[in-house]
Amino acid sequence: MTDKDTKSKQTSQKDDTDVVMGEKEETEQEKIARQKKERSSIYFSKDAQLIQRAVHQQDDRLMNRALRQAFAQRSKLTKSILTQLSDTLLSHESHKESQAKLKEYLSKSASSDQMETDSQPEQSTPTPSTTTPQQPKQVLPEVEAFLHLLTVLFLIDSKQYQVAQQAANDLVESLQSQNRRTLNLIGAKALFYYARTYELLGNASAIRSNLLNALRTSSLRHDHYGQNVLVNLLLRNYLQDNLVDQASKLINKTPTVDFRSNSQLARFYYYKGRIKSIQLDYSDAYNCLMTAIRKAPTNSAKGFRVAAYKLAIIVQLLMGEIPEHNVFSQPQLRSALKPYLELTKQVRVGELLKFKDTVDKYADVYKADKTFTLIQRIRQNVIRTGLKKISTSYSRISFSDISQKLHFDNPDDVELIVAKAIRDGIIDAIIDHQGKFIQSRETVDVYSTTEPSDAFHKRINLCLKTHDEAVRAMRFPPDANKQKAQIQEAEERRKRQEELAEELEREDDDDDAEEEF
Repeated sequence: MTDKDTKSKQTSQKDDTDVVMGEKEETEQEKIARQKKERSSIYFSKDAQLIQRAVHQQDDRLMNRALRQAFAQRSKLTKSILTQLSDTLLSHESHKESQAKLKEYLSKSASSDQMETDSQPEQSTPTPSTTTPQQPKQVLPEVEAFLHLLTVLFLIDSKQYQVAQQAANDLVESLQSQNRRTLNLIGAKALFYYARTYELLGNASAIRSNLLNALRTSSLRHDHYGQNVLVNLLLRNYLQDNLVDQASKLINKTPTVDFRSNSQLARFYYYKGRIKSIQLDYSDAYNCLMTAIRKAPTNSAKGFRVAAYKLAIIVQLLMGEIPEHNVFSQPQLRSALKPYLELTKQVRVGELLKFKDTVDKYADVYKADKTFTLIQRIRQNVIRTGLKKISTSYSRISFSDISQKLHFDNPDDVELIVAKAIRDGIIDAIIDHQGKFIQSRETVDVYSTTEPSDAFHKRINLCLKTHDEAVRAMRFPPDANKQKAQIQEAEERRKRQEELAEELEREDDDDDAEEEF
């Protein structure tokens, strides 16, 4: 054999080795993808098992935990995982219709599974470290509704809004036809995403009557979770169409709702704060907004906290107060609150011209946040701040100088504005109508007035309210009263046994004494 033949043979062997190595590398990638898919499928299967356990034990906390864990894995939902879950959990004959519906929704979705390739098999053997849990042949309605809800979530995330709307409609209709206590939590989540699909399609007002009917049904069934979600959905629906009066009537005429979730309570206070701010009730609006911020989660829900802080800043400026600087210096909110920081600076200075320039500069941002109308009201506060600074700086100043310093368009209105500021207690001065000037009075020591005690009383009320809310929000086991009664009964039984033992011991001592005598 020549050297040339030997080299060609070695080259061919090397090429074959490279092909084999390439196939092995591709197989390893497919294996990793299959393991990820199987692991995600096992997570959702375990959540389904936890839901069944919650139904058998009648424990809402287990149901809430299962939904929370499933939503945490929401980004891992794929078409193949949902198909595998439906084939595994809905394999019984009684669930064939539901299984066919879910597969129909998934077939309409145009999204592709990123974890699969065309050459990858449908099913694979699980790895030795993770074993697929055995599922019962016939599942509960709660598990079926859970799979339907996961399908709606997948369709919304895939931006298949039309198909998601159809799936949400079918889910809500099937849940309303059943009156099971254990379906309340899943039904509340289904109603939220039912309204969300219509909102994404820009047709939220079409389901207003359906939400009102659902609220009446939830009230009759004493479904607290459904009432919480539906009240917030209706308030959001009304406010999107600027129906403030209807939203206010809903809050006033709806019976007191027992909010079981802090997130729903935070939403309720935020919507209530928006309504109160539009109705010029700024003090109540500010208290509602600060309560919403306290109830909101600190590490998540950034968008909600930003929206609540924006509205709270505007309401505080309308109250004549200046927000603290640490509100704007929060790392997560610094960039979002920058336009409102600039607005606050101009209100604090009292420069009307600079205030107008700031509003014109960030007008698009304020309109997008739906705070532009409220910001237009702050102009009066800027004028009051400027008058207050002028009255403390000058003991006597003419109306023309005030108009020049505050950049008024019409100097003839200065006298009326100053008179209103004196009546509201903003400045302490006397108007000389003939001389057309104002004479400031001597400054009084603030500690000789009731202002310090009023501020102290306000802080004490806030602390007491926070304490009451914390006590009210404490959670106890559902059978806490029964357990306490059982403990007290056992304690009384033990005391009676001890008393009986002492009496028997005393009688034995008396008998021994009589025998000795």
